[in-house]
Amino acid sequence: MAEPQLAYIGLGANIAPAENLALAAAALRQPSLPGDTRLVAISNVWRSAPLHGSGPTFLNAAAALRTHLEAADLKAQVLRPLEAAQGRVRSADRNAPRPLDLDLLVYAGEVLDPEIWLAAHIAVPLSELLPDLIDPHSGQTLQQLAQNLRHQQQLQLVELTL
Repeated sequence: MAEPQLAYIGLGANIAPAENLALAAAALRQPSLPGDTRLVAISNVWRSAPLHGSGPTFLNAAAALRTHLEAADLKAQVLRPLEAAQGRVRSADRNAPRPLDLDLLVYAGEVLDPEIWLAAHIAVPLSELLPDLIDPHSGQTLQQLAQNLRHQQQLQLVELTL
């Protein structure tokens, strides 16, 4: 079995978002996940407007997982099945409303989603778990970028414990 790695995921929902994020967090706490995957930490929950088009507002969070799975296997064996279990159907419309969206953002210290530096709904929750991650382009920490993005894109802290 491979050495355990830290993986950071973004959680988002805009169909019954409070309920679906709570269900996702509970599922990530289950001891029977593939690859001995374990939830290590979870951020606060943040409300944001949809980035493109209209639709219900999103609730977003970030989670840290310790896993023995490789990144592709974590997506295929843990993240996608959890989305499907909550009714997520992927379509050509990447901005369609969804009950659950689980995105692998950082794996083993490698940034897999460059949107973390640009999108408040990703940067703000993730900065709670990885505040000192350095943007290679600006040299700023994720925490510094997240503070700026939070005000520009008007994220609101939600009183919801996952």
